[in-house]
Amino acid sequence: MFYPAAKEALTQFVADEIPLTILMRALLEYAEWRCPGSKAEEKLQPVCVEQGGKSILPLFADDESIQTAKAAKLLDDDAATVRLQPEEQHKLLGQIDGIWINPGSSPALRIEGEDFDTYKALQEGLEVERCLAGLNENPDFYGILRRYRGYYLILTDGESKLLTIPDQQGRSFAAVFSAWDGVHAAVQKLVAETENKNPAVIPMNGMELFTHLQKLPVEGFLFHWAGPLPAKSFAKSFADEVLEEA
Repeated sequence: MFYPAAKEALTQFVADEIPLTILMRALLEYAEWRCPGSKAEEKLQPVCVEQGGKSILPLFADDESIQTAKAAKLLDDDAATVRLQPEEQHKLLGQIDGIWINPGSSPALRIEGEDFDTYKALQEGLEVERCLAGLNENPDFYGILRRYRGYYLILTDGESKLLTIPDQQGRSFAAVFSAWDGVHAAVQKLVAETENKNPAVIPMNGMELFTHLQKLPVEGFLFHWAGPLPAKSFAKSFADEVLEEA
């Protein structure tokens, strides 16, 4: 698994060992979720709870979490549950207002409001991040990278210079970001450690990004320069490969 299992990640988050966005990625990737279910068309379907006018999806990481919720009277003793694969959770995200992880357990977590917006945005980027990490064998690998709409570049020095990072040989790599938490980490690092106090953030889709990277006078480009994911560099020719099939 690319990220820690759900309960492990939740424990690490509560102990301030990982940031919220890494926890969210782990929750999105977890393949053993169960949620309340009701029978519809001969098949159990996920069921949300309505709270304060919001539709919240309870998610249980394992049988122990389900039994704990029943003991706390947050789930009926005879309640049915249904396994929820990552792709099924992803389909539901646009229909609900939040999720409730392991109700009644300690630790538990609710993700709603702006945090839930972040959760949904990270879901869109997970497939791209798996591609970049070499963990996705999808034959549409390059198409996934081209179609993604959540890339960012950062401009420094009065919004006139693209942020580049030198490697150990002094070669220049363009800093590229595939999610907002990486941008936030980079901006914080720039403000704290350099004279760039007001960097500009430029959003790009995949076609715009890789076309732009082809034209830059750099050796290559570097994803996740400041975290929270491990940094990953690519030669400039990778942009040609991504665009070759377009």
